[in-house]
Amino acid sequence: MAIRSVHAHITTTVLKEFCFSKQACEEAARVSVAVDDNQGNRPRDTHLHAKRGVAANVQGKLVPEDRSKAISAISQLIENSRKQFLSDIKRVSALAPGKTKKAEAISILNRIGKILHTIQDREFHDYGVWSHNGMAAALEADALGLVLHDVHDTGFGYVSVAGGSKLKGRWSINSTVGISLFKNHNIHLYSHYGVDAGCGRRGNHTVTGGLCFGGCGSTRPTRPSYAAPGPLGRTVGKAEGQVSSGAVKKVWGRAERASRQFVESLRQQLNRSQPALWREFLEATH
Repeated sequence: MAIRSVHAHITTTVLKEFCFSKQACEEAARVSVAVDDNQGNRPRDTHLHAKRGVAANVQGKLVPEDRSKAISAISQLIENSRKQFLSDIKRVSALAPGKTKKAEAISILNRIGKILHTIQDREFHDYGVWSHNGMAAALEADALGLVLHDVHDTGFGYVSVAGGSKLKGRWSINSTVGISLFKNHNIHLYSHYGVDAGCGRRGNHTVTGGLCFGGCGSTRPTRPSYAAPGPLGRTVGKAEGQVSSGAVKKVWGRAERASRQFVESLRQQLNRSQPALWREFLEATH
């Protein structure tokens, strides 16, 4: 899940652009954020976060949901919501001005805020697998992964922790941390620390730092780094493995743009049908 403040910021920012009142935008943002209260691992729960859930196979073992089926189901969830919003806005426009009309309009806007959560998470999560039944279970199984994912969700920072091979008695560990200096540009300030030791010798330590443009070498995280099984495909603790999260290029901007496009699609379709419908809906929420 993208961290709550990110969902709140994007949802509020986008709805304000469409001239909804500050109070209405903030309420819709709270509904959007509340989606993160549901962290179950069943597909009907994970789809709200644009993730794949787990289900029992014929042997009774929990396995990740098929990616293509999940993508189709999540897309259908969003499309069904869009159609329902159009129908509901038309229905509300026929009501006489008053408290009932306002309450109905606010309810629709809140549900728009809820589906915007899913739309934003499609950019943040890219249909990764969520195998934990609740946040408590996730923290117990993969606290590091959740921390790194939160770093990714800010859109400004990245962290990589890699455990090297123990081949021939040697072992190594490398870590990279950094900050994206500009939200929509791949310019980063980073620091790298590594240690390599084994065979009874003291470890060789290396520390580097500086600016990087675009990727940050082999440790630079990419989307597949958190699309593997588990929230981040964490394998730290085994003989080999890497866990990483990062400020994926323009991820925050993509989530904001996708949210904007969804609301704009509602406005455009209503305006093609009857221009007054969107205006009446907007006014009813004030």
